[in-house]
Amino acid sequence: MNNCGKRCWICWLFFFILCLMLPVSGQAMTEGERIEKGTKVGAESYRRESGFVDFFAEITLVQQNKKGKDIYRHIRLWGLEREDAGDKSLSVFVYPPDVKGFARLTYSHTDKPDDHWLYIPEKRRVKRLSPVSQLSLFMGSQFSFEDLRLYRAEKAEKFNYRYLHDEPYAGQDCFVVERFSRKEYSNYSRQVIWFDKKEYRILKIDFYDKRNQLQKTLTKSKYELYEGRFWCMGEMKMTNHLNGESTLVLWNNYQFGLGLTENDFTQNSLKRLK
Repeated sequence: MNNCGKRCWICWLFFFILCLMLPVSGQAMTEGERIEKGTKVGAESYRRESGFVDFFAEITLVQQNKKGKDIYRHIRLWGLEREDAGDKSLSVFVYPPDVKGFARLTYSHTDKPDDHWLYIPEKRRVKRLSPVSQLSLFMGSQFSFEDLRLYRAEKAEKFNYRYLHDEPYAGQDCFVVERFSRKEYSNYSRQVIWFDKKEYRILKIDFYDKRNQLQKTLTKSKYELYEGRFWCMGEMKMTNHLNGESTLVLWNNYQFGLGLTENDFTQNSLKRLK
């Protein structure tokens, strides 16, 4: 073997050894490893947002249409954390006058469709939504009833997860993970989520319809730290790629430790909200 051949052989050997020393990339992961890593990311995101017990927030919902006209609605929201079951939430519209008093009660579940009740002031009655009707859009916004629980991370048991790759987004290094709902009723075939690596906060979600076409994108931003441990967003935006419209949601006046109980989240509570 001449000197040139020896040098080529040594270079190839060095390259092979170097490849063995490099960390295993996302491309080299087995399907089982992708599922395991994706599930761990989803579970860690939920764990870091847990422990608040109860909370209150004020919300401004801005519906933005293609003509550039904005419709503003103001909402008050209360939430109750339940460790061994799904959370409960209660919200009421306080502005504008045509929707004032309209209220919603939700019981979130892990293994079955969520329960939703609506209070309609002009009829003075409470209406329960069927699982199918929960797939419709909420009050003319680009959020379906299914989407309304996205103000916080969800329990990993509600989905099957799969890690895709790492990717920067909004100046943050992120895990990109896809998840599939385990529930019978869902608008989506899958969701692709960007979790920031440092705090496991959700920064972006792409929603794909039953034909696996990109239907909507949710972005969550302007996070602030509350109580020294809870990262709460100040803004989230849902963009509908099918109709070109979007809904902006502004969050403020977060309060924790209010002493709320199960008795504050009943159908009768809907009628007392102001």
